[in-house]
Amino acid sequence: MRSSGRRYFNTEGIVVRARDLGEADRIIILLTPNRGLVSAVARSARRTKSRTGGHVDLLRHITAQISEGRSDLHTISQVETINAHLPLRNDLDRLTLASHFAEITERFGLPNAANLSLFTLLKDALTYTETTPKPTLPLLRLWHESTLLTAVGLQPQLHRCVRTNVEIPPGDHFFSPAEGGIIKRPDKADNSSTPDPVSFDSSEDDSQAIPIIPVPLNTIKLLRHIARIPDWGRLAKLRADTRDIDGGLKVIGAMLRYQQERGVGRAERVMGEVGNSSG
Repeated sequence: MRSSGRRYFNTEGIVVRARDLGEADRIIILLTPNRGLVSAVARSARRTKSRTGGHVDLLRHITAQISEGRSDLHTISQVETINAHLPLRNDLDRLTLASHFAEITERFGLPNAANLSLFTLLKDALTYTETTPKPTLPLLRLWHESTLLTAVGLQPQLHRCVRTNVEIPPGDHFFSPAEGGIIKRPDKADNSSTPDPVSFDSSEDDSQAIPIIPVPLNTIKLLRHIARIPDWGRLAKLRADTRDIDGGLKVIGAMLRYQQERGVGRAERVMGEVGNSSG
């Protein structure tokens, strides 16, 4: 039985951010299945003989015993690696994509807020990034980003017009990141019931206007297909046109950016507060 009075907990997690602290320590942010984002210091992790240093690199899937701190900054007591994802570190394209997955996951994760779906999505995405053929990596990115929005409760509306609630007919339409879904293109014969989309969503400050994106029919079909069948094992076999994938990435990317800007600085504040707490 420990006599220090400290409280400990055990968790698995994926390192979604890491930075050096002082001369030898390292601060990491873990995405965990049961506690959301957890910030912790790995003491002496950068020393040559450190037992923890090799386990707290970015993208590592680990299991750790963590000593709770007085603030949101904890301390890693023991750590072991479950999956080092070594194949990613030997391929710049795969490493870049995997790092993007970690970064965007952190931005949409929350401290002390469990999200098993978000954790499982990142864990699976890192594994798939190791083995997916390179020509299929853009589709993997589209799958991950689309599924992430669903995991955090921000799935875009792809079947009904977000302005009129009318079912979207086959054809080319528009997508509004600010309104969270597709805007139906007005029928040529309809000159009254459906207003023409504007180039930008309205904003009191024109410099903050959000662009509305044209969305071709096949891009809409692909996004709906991913939402309907979120299993990558099945989607990986899909022969999607690169233009449709690029269109989907443009749509989902705009949605992600808009949502991030609404909470701008959240991830940076977390890391800043962690650094201040350790001082």
